[in-house]
Amino acid sequence: MTWPTIPNTFVASTKAVASQVNANFTALKAALSSYHSLSNADYTVTDIDGYRFILVTTGNTNRTITLPTVADNDQRIITIKKIDSGTGTVIVDGEGAETIDGQTTFTLQAQYDFITIIAKSTAWFIVDGSPNVTLPSQSGNSGKVLQTNATIVSWQSALTNPMSAVGDMIVGGTSGTPTRLASSLLGYITTGATSTTVTMTIATPAVVTHSSHGLSLGDKIYLTTTGALPTGLTASTTYYVIKIDANSYNLATSLANALAGTKIATSGSQSGTHTCVSGGVQYTNIKGDFSGAAIPEGDFGQVVEPTTLIAQTTATTSEADVTNASITLTPGTWRIEYSATVEVATGAASGDATQIYCAITDSANTHIGRTERIASCKTVAAVSNYIDACLHAATVVNISTSTTYKLRVKKVETGTGAATVLVSAGNQNTTFFATRIA
Repeated sequence: MTWPTIPNTFVASTKAVASQVNANFTALKAALSSYHSLSNADYTVTDIDGYRFILVTTGNTNRTITLPTVADNDQRIITIKKIDSGTGTVIVDGEGAETIDGQTTFTLQAQYDFITIIAKSTAWFIVDGSPNVTLPSQSGNSGKVLQTNATIVSWQSALTNPMSAVGDMIVGGTSGTPTRLASSLLGYITTGATSTTVTMTIATPAVVTHSSHGLSLGDKIYLTTTGALPTGLTASTTYYVIKIDANSYNLATSLANALAGTKIATSGSQSGTHTCVSGGVQYTNIKGDFSGAAIPEGDFGQVVEPTTLIAQTTATTSEADVTNASITLTPGTWRIEYSATVEVATGAASGDATQIYCAITDSANTHIGRTERIASCKTVAAVSNYIDACLHAATVVNISTSTTYKLRVKKVETGTGAATVLVSAGNQNTTFFATRIA
């Protein structure tokens, strides 16, 4: 049997097709696994370069990676990574007005920061990444302001614009405008700073007048001036508050000195307009006056009591105020409590029972919290002595306006007698007070 001869042209054609298929496969494999390594250069990603991974060495110069048009790269995934420790950043920039998660650019700042993005419709979207936003050194930046655009934090001589967009990290500032100085941050990230014009005395100790300052013992502030501060105080230096009242305070050079009551003295002369900058991270767990005096108004732990000693009150069958048991509280969260001593004195007949009720009410006599009650035992014979008892209750209120609270009492009797019920009789005092808890 003779086998047919295969024409040489067919063999050559088959080899050519196989070679082309192999070349296409190799090219596809390379495209799917390719990366591009850049050293100290910008790069524009093209529709056909096939790069999935772009590794960037910046050195100390910022480098820009410009993305291709989304419409021509729908569902394409690209990962960009900064691989060196140079001070330069990698700025990933969308083509034209195209955005990356709503931003026109995205910056990789630290070594090994990366971002993985996918093209979809008309924009790029972040699907993975580890960008690190780090605070820059204060060294050599005294008097500058800390500014960020949500990815880069840097010291600036002046603000380029107020930072109010969603995603901005506001560091210091009033009404969305950062104002904190590098020399006064002392390592803290501060938020919500406020600036207020103040005056101060030249005295031992110096007294700062600062209307409705809202500060407490240990809070940090610093001062600026258009002229000169008195000797003993330096502009843009952190000081610690020793509160006097709602409108004035002394200053200390350290938190320890503030707690110890060591106050700054001033001398010499002063000029210009002085400004206090306060806010940011506060020592919120340090409240009140640690000198042994009463905790100032507005501080946690403040106690409010009746201004006049609670007087003996005879309870009746109609609810009535306990004499002088009244307190007025300012906005905040308060715990109100009382301990009332009561006596069922003479007048009960055999078989009678007397009940005594106490309640905390507001100025409209609306009960706040629970009403406490105590009932005397039924008597087996008319009594000439009395039965002692004590009622105690507490409740928590949160108020936004100044509110007056009272302690009220009444008696309920069964039987034929008419017992005399006394509240706060003799030296058995009744207490009624509130403690600020927030």
